[in-house]
Amino acid sequence: EIPRVTGVQTCALPISGTSLLAMTINALGQPFGDESAMYGADQWNERGYFEQRAVVDLNSRLVTGFGRTDGGWKSLASQMMYIGPGRDSAIAQRAAKFQAEMSELGAKNRQIFVKDPRFCLTLDTWTALGEVEGVIVAVRHPTEVANSLLKRQRVPLRVGYRFWNRHISRLLASAPADALYIDYAKLAGAEALDEVQQLANYVGVEESCEQLASRIDGIFEA
Repeated sequence: EIPRVTGVQTCALPISGTSLLAMTINALGQPFGDESAMYGADQWNERGYFEQRAVVDLNSRLVTGFGRTDGGWKSLASQMMYIGPGRDSAIAQRAAKFQAEMSELGAKNRQIFVKDPRFCLTLDTWTALGEVEGVIVAVRHPTEVANSLLKRQRVPLRVGYRFWNRHISRLLASAPADALYIDYAKLAGAEALDEVQQLANYVGVEESCEQLASRIDGIFEA
């Protein structure tokens, strides 16, 4: 799940194929910034996450009060509190505190895409600063999301469903009317090219189906 925060776009909805979506957008010639500033690949995403540490860190501060990269117990607290129910009013209060940092980060990332599932919860605070140009959202069935959270982080299913519901509810309340919603099942399946065509239209890439297929060749291989 992608707001363009001062020209920057972001993927939304955690465990919903956001990395595959970002990889596809990148294959369409759209930049996500310096790779050295991003989280590296791991066993869950062998090709990387396309997430800037600075963006994730600031969004984490907005959502939980702790940076994702603070280290020690603060990083652990950020992860635990992110899974929890949270309070929307607290995000708004923190946004007022971090307004200068948000503006600075938005300016730094003009004309590139930015990905972080936490934008589902913080999008309206970025919009209030006039920093959002557009949003692309990767949508996946909640059962698949909850099962993935259980497998990866041992998050109980009921908590996983609540986690998904909080993100989708907040996102739908704050996403612009022209947001683009990409179906993860289609993007990862036989209808991939249809979803890629929608992405290409949204980001202004005018190419034939054959050209688009050539661009994304290899992305969907196991």
